[in-house]
Formats: sequence, C-alpha cells, structure tokens
Amino acid sequence: MAFDPTLPPDAANVKAAVLRAQFNGLNDKIDATLPLSVVIDGVTGLPPGAPPSFEVSLVGNVLHFSVGIPAGTPGTDGGQGIQGETGAQGEVSRSDLDDAIAGTARNPIGVAALSLGSSDPVIQEIEDKINEMLTETKRT
Repeated sequence: MAFDPTLPPDAANVKAAVLRAQFNGLNDKIDATLPLSVVIDGVTGLPPGAPPSFEVSLVGNVLHFSVGIPAGTPGTDGGQGIQGETGAQGEVSRSDLDDAIAGTARNPIGVAALSLGSSDPVIQEIEDKINEMLTETKRT
C-alpha cells in the first residue's frame, strides 16, 4: 500500500494494519528519495580573490559534490595573507607603569580586615562590607 496522507481519518478507530501500511508507505517514499551514498568529485584550487564555488548534483541515488576554494593572497614576504599594521609596543617600562598607577588609589594591601566581634547585626553587616571592599581592591 502506498502512503495516503488522508489515513487514518479524523476520529477513526485506529487499526494496526492501516497504520503499519502507512508507515511502510512512508518508509518506501523516504527510501526512494534519499541518496544512498555521497561522493566528493573534486576540490579545485581557485585563483586568489575568486569567489568560492560549491556544486551539488543528484545522479540516481548518489549525491555528487564539487568544491572550489580560492587561494590566499601572497604577502610581501612570500607568505600567505596581507601584511597588517604594526601594533603598539608590547613591553612597558617600570617608570611607565609607576606613572600609570600614580593616578590611582593607593593599594590597601597592608590594611588588615576588621574583626570587631560585635553581636549587633548592623555592625556585623558594615564590617563584612568593609572587609569585602578591602579584599576586592587589594592589588598583589
């Protein structure tokens, strides 16, 4: 039995044989349309700047792929790619670092955490926040 999209009809009592025939019909339809194999026919190098290409064809139950990939643009040193701009200097001198830090807040690394031992929850919350701030602002 071929697949029939009208079966089973709405509100019908389901019959196993009808559903089985529908599933088998769908399976046959899928098997008839899906490729059984895939073949890459070739990958071709294209000149620099050319657009890439991609072709797919179906012959019987076989998908055939052909791909074209453009070559990169040679750089001035014979390598691949175009030479980028020179970036900023990577090293920083100690004096440059000291000058940059001079305008920031002092490092509280030598300040010990508070430990008031208060049983007042408001005082304890203030103590916890001050200690949290000290911890987060210390530079090592």
